[in-house]
Amino acid sequence: MGDLVRFSREHISRPGLDYCKDWIGIIIEYNSTMQIMWTILGDSHIMKYDEDWSNSLNYEPLEVVYENR
Repeated sequence: MGDLVRFSREHISRPGLDYCKDWIGIIIEYNSTMQIMWTILGDSHIMKYDEDWSNSLNYEPLEVVYENR
């Protein structure tokens, strides 16, 4: 937890997904689940990405920008 992430270049290059190219998120624990709190245009949003979503893709949708150790 605490790692900074963003959507991968492969993800944002997909049609219609370039809107999230500037999003930076931090991995947090929220309601006992791992989620990402995104900073979006000066605001923040907490979103959950489950394994079903990431397993349905044939590429890595997220990349770590900074790993909190």
